[in-house]
Amino acid sequence: YQSAIFYPFNIIYHILPQADAWSVLIIIQPVLAGFFMYLFLRSLSISRQGSFFGAFGFAYSGWMMAHWQEVLVVTQSILWLPLALYGTNLIWKKSVRAGFIVLLLSLVMSILGGFPQMIVYLFAVTLLWSIYRKTPIALAAMGASLGVTAIQWIPALEAYLTSPRAKVDSSFLFNTFLSPLWYLVTFLVPDYWGNPGSYNYFAPLQYLQERTIAVGISVLILALFCLVVRDRSGKTKFWKIFTLVTLSLGFAIPTSWIWYIARVPLLSAAQPARIFVLSTFGVCVLAAYGFDQIGKSTNARVLKKVMAMLSVVFVFLWILVIGFIIAHALLGLLAIKNTKIVELITNIATVSSRNLFISTVFFVVSCLVLLFAKQRRIVFILLIITTGLWVTYSANKILYFSDRKHEYPVVPPIAKLQELAGLDRVWTYGDAYITRNIPSFYNLYSPEGYEALYSHRYGKLLYTLVTRGVLTDVINRT
Repeated sequence: YQSAIFYPFNIIYHILPQADAWSVLIIIQPVLAGFFMYLFLRSLSISRQGSFFGAFGFAYSGWMMAHWQEVLVVTQSILWLPLALYGTNLIWKKSVRAGFIVLLLSLVMSILGGFPQMIVYLFAVTLLWSIYRKTPIALAAMGASLGVTAIQWIPALEAYLTSPRAKVDSSFLFNTFLSPLWYLVTFLVPDYWGNPGSYNYFAPLQYLQERTIAVGISVLILALFCLVVRDRSGKTKFWKIFTLVTLSLGFAIPTSWIWYIARVPLLSAAQPARIFVLSTFGVCVLAAYGFDQIGKSTNARVLKKVMAMLSVVFVFLWILVIGFIIAHALLGLLAIKNTKIVELITNIATVSSRNLFISTVFFVVSCLVLLFAKQRRIVFILLIITTGLWVTYSANKILYFSDRKHEYPVVPPIAKLQELAGLDRVWTYGDAYITRNIPSFYNLYSPEGYEALYSHRYGKLLYTLVTRGVLTDVINRT
């Protein structure tokens, strides 16, 4: 299913070499996401500048960037969300035919995009929004999209129902991958715990790109401003509730287990932290609304309170970090080394302090722009520049670049295997192990690999190698 062979943009692989096609698909992700988000925000009667700011924030948010390269099908399945909501808005505004076509197109493209969890999210949000907007015609578009894409989702559903994912207990996903509340600090300082791209990640939990919640300081300030400012029109009520609920569902609190406890199909067996893509979307919608609220004398005090609140958080983080810097210096004088506590103190004193300083600079600049720039156009330009610099800084750690010569190079061992193996299977192990799925590129047939959906019965048979001939339902999900 995740190969997304029916996704129209994948035809690029038949036109360009694999590396070039893959690069083009990555490049068009933020372009499409930003354009669709802009259309949706404009349909909410948000100004052009506010819509562009919100669209820019979503297209280049930390969550989206973290998935462009690593799991391309994730973003290409969810980027159609704002277009689906735009289509719903068109229906609500009595442009029924155009809205139906836009909504149908977005739903079909999401399904063909190839990532079931994102598709469920998209359909769920579209359904909620259509109920809120009282546009029952949207339900017809959903049904039509399922008919159009049946060639893809029906075999996928069959594969899911016969796979271990539909049978094996998945409580470990919620125990392991829901983020602890202290991870909220990464809203302000994305790399407070380091970053694998800099080889200095040291948080006491596994790094996952799904846990990314950062959207840029400027976007966060305006989103919080919109969240707390009084909205007499009620236009932001849906998005305030939506953002807070979806954000909470990614953290390790009792309510986040709702998918598992209720045994919701697919979501009960899926990585729960991925819901942060929806909170990211909500934050950017609120930021767009927030941009349109700045400059009003009645809201200036609220904006200053939001900045003051965030300033208190930054001051607290600096007090904490300075304490660790002092402790690090004392440990150096006492020549204490090689303990986990010393390693933690050293990391916070060096890695956290450096990244906290960078985030503080972005925060101060954003506050100065919002407090002292008088013309809305100037505020817009400066906030886009500030957010763009944050995106560049983050992308340098999240995204990776390489010379073309390193793309599946034919090294001597590979060449020898190609010469000897033919149609026979190859097996690699120890220091000569070739990472799973890599051999298939070279037309080498290796028995191991990775597949999200495979036959549960076949998996039970293979697992007897581990249990020494005993059949059990408790096997690996993948």
